[in-house]
Amino acid sequence: MLYPHSNDRKNSFILKSGTVKIRILILFLVFMGGKAFASHNRAGEITYMQVGGPKSLTFQATLITYTDTRSPKADRPNITLDWGDGQSSSINRQSQITLPNFVWKNTYISTHVYSGPGSYVISFQDPNRVADVLNMDQSFYTPFYVESLLIIDPLQGFVQSPILLNPPIQNACAFHKFTDNPDAYDADGDSLYFKLIPPKQAVGTNVSGYFTPQHLKLDSTNGEVTWDSATQIGIYNIAIQVQMYRNKKLIGYIIRDMQIIVIDCSVLYPPFIEPLPDTCIEAGINFNYKLPVVARDTDKGYMHYDSIILKYYDSIKLTASGGPFLQSSSPAVMHNNPIIGKDSVKAVFEWAVSCESIREQPYIVIFKAIDQDSIADIKSMKIRVVGPEPQQLTATPAGNSVILNWKLPKCPNPVGYFIYRRGDSSTWQHSNCETGVPGYVGYRRIDTITNPNTFTFIDNNHGDDLAPGIKYCYLVTAIYLNDGQFQYVEGYASNEACAELKKDVPVLTHASVRVTNTSHGSMYVDWSKPLASALDTNQNPAPYKYELYRSPGMGSSKYYLINSSASANFHGLNDTTFIDTMLNTTDSPYTYKVQFYDTDSGKSKLLGNTIPASSVFLNIIRGYKSMILNWSVKAPWQNSYYIVYRLNKTTSKWDSIGTSNTTSYVDTGLVNGHPYCYYVRSIGSYLAPGFTDPIDNNSETRCSSPRDTVSPCPPVLSGIADCEAKATSLGWTTNDSCNAKVVQYNIYFSTGNSYKFSYIDSVTGINTKNYVDQRKILSYSLAGCYYVTAIDSYSNQSRPSNYVCVDNCPRYILPNVFTPNGDEINDLFIPFPGYQFIQGIDLKIYNRWGQQIFSSSNPAINWDGTDERTHQRLPDGVYYYSCIVKQIRFEGIIDVPLSGTVTIVSKK
Repeated sequence: MLYPHSNDRKNSFILKSGTVKIRILILFLVFMGGKAFASHNRAGEITYMQVGGPKSLTFQATLITYTDTRSPKADRPNITLDWGDGQSSSINRQSQITLPNFVWKNTYISTHVYSGPGSYVISFQDPNRVADVLNMDQSFYTPFYVESLLIIDPLQGFVQSPILLNPPIQNACAFHKFTDNPDAYDADGDSLYFKLIPPKQAVGTNVSGYFTPQHLKLDSTNGEVTWDSATQIGIYNIAIQVQMYRNKKLIGYIIRDMQIIVIDCSVLYPPFIEPLPDTCIEAGINFNYKLPVVARDTDKGYMHYDSIILKYYDSIKLTASGGPFLQSSSPAVMHNNPIIGKDSVKAVFEWAVSCESIREQPYIVIFKAIDQDSIADIKSMKIRVVGPEPQQLTATPAGNSVILNWKLPKCPNPVGYFIYRRGDSSTWQHSNCETGVPGYVGYRRIDTITNPNTFTFIDNNHGDDLAPGIKYCYLVTAIYLNDGQFQYVEGYASNEACAELKKDVPVLTHASVRVTNTSHGSMYVDWSKPLASALDTNQNPAPYKYELYRSPGMGSSKYYLINSSASANFHGLNDTTFIDTMLNTTDSPYTYKVQFYDTDSGKSKLLGNTIPASSVFLNIIRGYKSMILNWSVKAPWQNSYYIVYRLNKTTSKWDSIGTSNTTSYVDTGLVNGHPYCYYVRSIGSYLAPGFTDPIDNNSETRCSSPRDTVSPCPPVLSGIADCEAKATSLGWTTNDSCNAKVVQYNIYFSTGNSYKFSYIDSVTGINTKNYVDQRKILSYSLAGCYYVTAIDSYSNQSRPSNYVCVDNCPRYILPNVFTPNGDEINDLFIPFPGYQFIQGIDLKIYNRWGQQIFSSSNPAINWDGTDERTHQRLPDGVYYYSCIVKQIRFEGIIDVPLSGTVTIVSKK
């Protein structure tokens, strides 16, 4: 009698008795019901890519379906694909691959030219799904439907959907955790978001009776499906929508309809892949990343039969897939992929990352261990490829500037550099995967260099000079943008480099509003005197003098001397404050600077200037039940944050209502039409010893009241061209909940495919939602694009509607006979009945001996039947013509060949 040695059970074993080895294979059969695979479609998706440049309107779509091989009558050598613009294509199957477990993988590929930008749903529908899908009603009679959203926008750049590298049919063990991942790879590096949705049977229609299996979840960041765990054996279908985002804007999606088959694993256990770590790899350092991957057979065990020991185990196949394997430069490898073994399998994933693989989004690698019964375990890992830092950064003081120098990163393909600065040094070192310079470090980006071959930067505070006495520290990062990518990627930060400027001139610390008034306003100005250790009093002898200058605005206007003070010696240079009065602090900020003089041979000599500093100047934008506060300030110190104050009308005191790390703040929850008063206080520092700390300065006070500034919702536009009437009819719908106050709609037009829109007209009234464009220019060409905006009673304008693009209907037909006999009826060879949207022609007419007897570039032709060489009337007979017709189309002038015969009959 056979009995298990352990609690594990198995479907194959080896019999050992002395030196005799007998391998016995027990076949595991799963019965799914009589109609389980009697029909056809099991899973599939549609992917697409742009053909040509980013402005091309040609796209290639690939439909992949997974069907049952036991349904030959439902096989589809040819399918119909709907392009979402009113057109469809009949497409022959390009390939059919037979997969295990009675599966055909069918691939259909076709291209299509769209008429213009817009949103298009590419779709495929087939009447046959497989029967007995448990989480929908009557799957056998439910159509199979998949779709993908294509958004054509010439401003978003080249677009292609992700591809899904892991097949969409997977087995799961009842009462065991199931894991799967579609293994989505986006070659453009766009952000992907995964969403679980019901499968569809038609456009906008979910399958009937669908429910998501209990405990089945989807990770929206990487697409991983987990099911813990299935309790009923059978077939389940789910759908995953993979959304693409570029610069936080949706640019399209694809939908995968996938199938999970739950089988009885009472004598089976899935294989197990040991956990894998997410990681970052720095490009350009000649590092070959290696990761051991181990998959084990969890069913390993023994059986005893008297003195005979039976050992049994599974065959395991380990595979790997993902974006790193698809790189054109230095792709990843896993040798002998797939790797097959008994009991356990060990492989090594290797990737010598190239600089061309740097991108913001991580790459996903999927490892799958599958046993001989198609039971799988899947593990995924994220690999982010980061750019290396600029090398050997140095900082050298030079007057009121600091000169930075660095060397090229180890990747030679940056497109530019970011320059960061802070006062005083930090102890920060980037951690693994920490790219750029995070805000908590205290550095601020001060400039961007767009020339990758520039390795020097002079920091003079954008022409305002750096403050003396400050230790300035810098970091530089490289920016990368590889071919096919659309998002700048910042690499690791360089080493920190610092330089300190001598404090041998004064330094401003305050330019603060004391009183807000149009004529009697006042300012408080303060500065710090030079350091004795920095000023050479022998070369720069006393007496000394300060001169204080003021400029209205932010320092772009002329400076005027407003005060001076002198001292007989250095120690007497303590008069460093001034109250500036009789100012219009309501309507203008003020900027100050101090000039410092010594005496040389009885004459004053300028030793230097302070860096100018301005008051904080507040502006208010009236919002809907809110006030948007923006302020500007020009200061040599670093403002860390700002405190916003609002006047409390009950107590007549100023209440602090919030802080901001930027120069803006939004005060919400207000009452439209009620006045509110504010001022802002800046809190800053030079981040160096020897200065007032903190440095606080007040803005002027300013009052205003909220108003309705909410823009209407953009209309949804449709339109059609009437080629005979030489006009385009537009119509639109609106969302009434956010368009109640609309009083006008503006119409904009762009000629051809230029996408350079101009205002052409408007219609008034909330219920006027149509417009007919009948401008005279349309008689030449209708081709172009429109959008519409809504304007409300507060002059708020909505965002543009969707684009609607129309094309011309060129017409050019030549008759096959004319009668040039002078009876004024059909005397001329001309296009009939007239022509439209034709720029010109290149027409040549020949006699039966091949001699050219007439030519014209005029679309009207007006040929009277005479020879252009002799000007003699030609004999009756058949003549031959060839013509290039220059059609005016949306994409430009298109040459269309036209040829035929024309018969001259001159007898009356």
